[in-house]
Amino acid sequence: MINIQLNEKFLDEVEKFNEKKFSQRETLSILIQLINRTNQFEKFSELIFLSKYVNGLLRSIKISQLNPQITNIESIKKDFIENLQKVSSLLNEIIFLDKSDDAEKIKFKYINPSETQIEDLLKLIEDLEKVKKYVNYLKRKD
Repeated sequence: MINIQLNEKFLDEVEKFNEKKFSQRETLSILIQLINRTNQFEKFSELIFLSKYVNGLLRSIKISQLNPQITNIESIKKDFIENLQKVSSLLNEIIFLDKSDDAEKIKFKYINPSETQIEDLLKLIEDLEKVKKYVNYLKRKD
């Protein structure tokens, strides 16, 4: 990952770049604090990459419902489920090292399996994709 400071200012820059506010801003703030405390920048880089990929798969699934010419939908769904589980596992690995209340909140809201947690996780993934797009922009800019 390029040399960037993960902090509130960075999140402000991402929102400005994407011209859209985060739906899970508080969680992203907590997450970057955890990343900074535990020095897990590589895992964060992997998390934002996977999030962008999962969101792309989700868009493909939604488009396939409107387009009967897409024939590999089962393969896309399988890939989506596998990578959604990878995002959840990676998020769990990141918070595992931190025993704070904030880490427990993330675990409860995004990792424990239930319909609500999956919806919340997908919202977080959407926000993490915005971070990835901004990081990609910064890489090309330099």
